[in-house]
Amino acid sequence: MLFLLLFILIKKRKIFLFKKIFIEKDIIFFLENLGLLLESGLPIDKAIEISIEGVKEKIEFYLLRGVKNGVSLSDILKNIGGLTEIEVALIRLAEETGRLSEVLKEISDDKKKNIRVKLRVVLKLLEPFVLLLIGIFIGFFVIGLYIPILNFSEIIEI
Repeated sequence: MLFLLLFILIKKRKIFLFKKIFIEKDIIFFLENLGLLLESGLPIDKAIEISIEGVKEKIEFYLLRGVKNGVSLSDILKNIGGLTEIEVALIRLAEETGRLSEVLKEISDDKKKNIRVKLRVVLKLLEPFVLLLIGIFIGFFVIGLYIPILNFSEIIEI
């Protein structure tokens, strides 16, 4: 029951530990798809429209409006958040040099590695709590088994 509740809360993004990971996952998904679509030759506004479809966080309004008004992608991503200053600077430089798709892929790969490390840390931190819950569950099970046995032995002695 507890695991089902935990699964539902994780799926709905309500748990504090996992919320940042989900946001980073969305950013990775967006950057990776945008890089692939730009590499295939799509215009940036169409590539953004397609890339945003899989993102759960609602950033599409800012991106599409900004790009259609002529604002650079790096400025928009800087205002939205989720990227470090170094990543935004890399995107700005890539826009100027024409290597945007390559840089977006590199940033998404780097963020993937960071998420793997964060997930390992979170799971290592959760291990003691899971072991404690399993121990409590087994303890209640054992107590539930021994109570009837002990009560039966009292009945026999009488």
